[in-house]
Amino acid sequence: MVNASCRTAVLRGIGAMVPARAVANDELSALLDTSDNWIRTRTGIRRRDWADPGTATSDLAMV
Repeated sequence: MVNASCRTAVLRGIGAMVPARAVANDELSALLDTSDNWIRTRTGIRRRDWADPGTATSDLAMV
């Protein structure tokens, strides 16, 4: 049995990647026949970061 006090974890690094395309609510409101205010009050979201077509989540992790 392993002694619980001997367990350790090491954080080797951290990172972040944000796709290049930022889509604001104004752009979505034109497509969805709604408004920025309507989207913001219901979701709290002001913009989204969209990956280009063909970009997999694993591509974002490998940058």
